[in-house]
Amino acid sequence: MHRTGDDQNVHTDFEQMKDPLKNRIQPILMRYLLTGLMLGLLAASAAAGTGNYEVNLSWFVDMQQYGASAHADLFCSRCHQSVAEQAVHPDPAHVTLEAAGFFKKGTCAGPDCHENTLADYDKGVHGRIRFENREKYGNCIECHDPHRVKPSGEKEAQTPGNKGRTLCQPQTVSQTERPPECKQDDACLECHLEPTGDTTKSAQKEATLCFHCHDRHGSIPKNPDFGHIPTIDVAAYATTAHADIRCSDCHTHSATYGHENVVQDCRQCHSPHDEKPIHDAHSRVECRACHLQGAVEVDPARRLIAWRAEAPRQNPVRVHQLVATEDETNCVRCHTDNNRVGAAAMVLPAKSIICMSCHTATFSVSDPVTLVTLLGGILIFLGLVAVWLTAGQAPDGQKSAASRIAGAVRSLLAVVFSRRIIPVLKALLLDAIIQRRLFIQSKWRWFSHGLIFYPFLLRFGWGMMTLLLSLVFPRWEGTTALVDKNHPLVAFLFDLTGVLIIAGVILVITRKTVSRGPKWPGLPRQEWLSPVLLGGIIIVGFILEGLRIAMTIDVGSQQFAFLGYAISLVFNTMNGATELYGYLWYLHAILTGAFIIWLPFSRMFHIVMGPVAIAVNAVLEMDRHGKS
Repeated sequence: MHRTGDDQNVHTDFEQMKDPLKNRIQPILMRYLLTGLMLGLLAASAAAGTGNYEVNLSWFVDMQQYGASAHADLFCSRCHQSVAEQAVHPDPAHVTLEAAGFFKKGTCAGPDCHENTLADYDKGVHGRIRFENREKYGNCIECHDPHRVKPSGEKEAQTPGNKGRTLCQPQTVSQTERPPECKQDDACLECHLEPTGDTTKSAQKEATLCFHCHDRHGSIPKNPDFGHIPTIDVAAYATTAHADIRCSDCHTHSATYGHENVVQDCRQCHSPHDEKPIHDAHSRVECRACHLQGAVEVDPARRLIAWRAEAPRQNPVRVHQLVATEDETNCVRCHTDNNRVGAAAMVLPAKSIICMSCHTATFSVSDPVTLVTLLGGILIFLGLVAVWLTAGQAPDGQKSAASRIAGAVRSLLAVVFSRRIIPVLKALLLDAIIQRRLFIQSKWRWFSHGLIFYPFLLRFGWGMMTLLLSLVFPRWEGTTALVDKNHPLVAFLFDLTGVLIIAGVILVITRKTVSRGPKWPGLPRQEWLSPVLLGGIIIVGFILEGLRIAMTIDVGSQQFAFLGYAISLVFNTMNGATELYGYLWYLHAILTGAFIIWLPFSRMFHIVMGPVAIAVNAVLEMDRHGKS
């Protein structure tokens, strides 16, 4: 490109300014970078000075870690003297306390221990940190694990003397009798030694500690003051699938301070069901509500249909007696008349293969509506194939039906596995998905058509993606969100697409009614059943959504399903909603099946044949260009 004189002057001026500007900006950027780095370090230092460290304090002692710690020479009773004074150990009244309820700074400070640390604390100093807020440093074990605290360099240089735990070590086996402290430690470690090695033995050892309180025949639960402790039948537990698993594998953090509400979700080990065996996502239903013997109730605090123990003081909790039924036995816990959890009164089948165009459904055929629809669809398809095989003049060498089918398959494979597939895909993208030709012919028809087509396309893609993720990554949080109809994004997206489809159907019907233009000869007459069925499917679907929201507990995000939530307000005070829901569900399915069966006879069949014609025309067009 030729530059004018003005352009050259501007370029020269810029070149003259660039170096000083660069030299001026670089120090500024470096200054901000260093300032940000220093602020980050100061913030990290401030966070470190708050005493909010995560220390893994457990009731189990790892002797390998303890043996390398600064306290390796101390007997258990040196720090846990109060335990020997307890009438009951463990004391159920204490196990739910946080760690701060057991240890104070005075516990670690004394004439033989950390008296200097206590003196420094009174001066507002701890190690290299100065502080003003003493409450943040009021408990040593917030930052230090006493069973794993690292020794100082001076301590490491010392050679342990013949004292403390060293008296219990194997090199002293020649002693006629071990000190009483060693025997006391043996009693402590009988329960508190970290289980290692064989899984079954580790599980049994850990269970011994748990059963000390939770065995229905144990000594502690008989005390009326400890009646709140859930107890189990140990003999029955030994026959369950979880008997060889450590208690803490499922009840994580159960061997830590603050021992309360340590029951975790079963899905930390087990993948959730897909919708085929359980008929729906059941994302607001706890696993234990179906698989454990007990009461089912709504838990508004956690927005779940949850399992609850019934009178653990009088009856053992059958929390480990899992139920895995292949029939609908457990479904009737919730799906019955006058249930109080907002479930449909009848057990509905899983959303089947005919629902996949709109919903996250399954490759299943488990209800009569789907069976009739598939049977009708197969008969219609065979009829269309028969018409194709008998119509027109057959190509040379393809006189029989079998030869015609074989020829069609060969032609299809020849296109798919050749370079001709590229123009075919391009034509499908431009003319079948973007609908370029329809846009050129009539923007109004393209718009009304798109209000129906694109929401269906989005729903179908969403449903297939969710189904695939639920099969491949069932435990991923994203999968859980996608299958949850109450998730804000899912609720909003499906309501929005439903509203767009209704708007498109209204525009199509309006155009059919208002349009009075000349009729082209040979064209079929206007057809009304397809848009009516389609509109009925969407409208009944919204009524079902409103009923579901009205029946179920407040999930917080239901307002994102803006139309479904508005409809739910009509049913909030309605009696018999759970009984009505099942009948409307089947009406929705019947309308869907009727639409699928009628589709080949309607003018809307172009949504199937249009892409086929586009693909065939693309191949023929390329062949013509090749011959010419």
